[in-house]
Amino acid sequence: MKQIGSAITGSQNLERTQQNSTGLQPGATGADEPSKVAPKIDRERLAKVNGSLTRFATLALKDEIPIDLKLEDVENVLAEVEGKCDWNEAHLHLIEIIDAYARPGVTEDVIKIRARSFMAELDRFPTWAVIQAFDWWKSSANQYRFRAPQPGDISEQCKLITDPMRISRNILTKMRGANG
Repeated sequence: MKQIGSAITGSQNLERTQQNSTGLQPGATGADEPSKVAPKIDRERLAKVNGSLTRFATLALKDEIPIDLKLEDVENVLAEVEGKCDWNEAHLHLIEIIDAYARPGVTEDVIKIRARSFMAELDRFPTWAVIQAFDWWKSSANQYRFRAPQPGDISEQCKLITDPMRISRNILTKMRGANG
């Protein structure tokens, strides 16, 4: 694991100092979007926030939002969980997942390419969602855990994990547009 860890850390440092082949900085999508990193959030608080966003989205979709609900409260909850992945925090989980499924004889260059693929695919998701998706992949809840994940596998799980956040943001945007 130490060899893989140093390969990925070296890969991160390389990505921070050089542009990739698309001409974009790592994590850049080409769109004019903020590159805010998701704040750290503990699991207990995350469960409460996710529950709140799920309830908000459910009520909004049923057109049953309480009159006393302040949109700023929903905005504050979303601010707690939105942002891009902080690879300084998530890299150990990336190392662990690559190491767990590494084949014997894999070169450091291949490991770096694999790490970059994961980082490029998952950069748009908050750190907490990426970590949860990696943890889910290794869990008994995942029937495919016996094969090596592809970046798209983890990305799909991140989408599922962040659905309450995405749906709540879309509803909030529409509500602000209707009120403004």
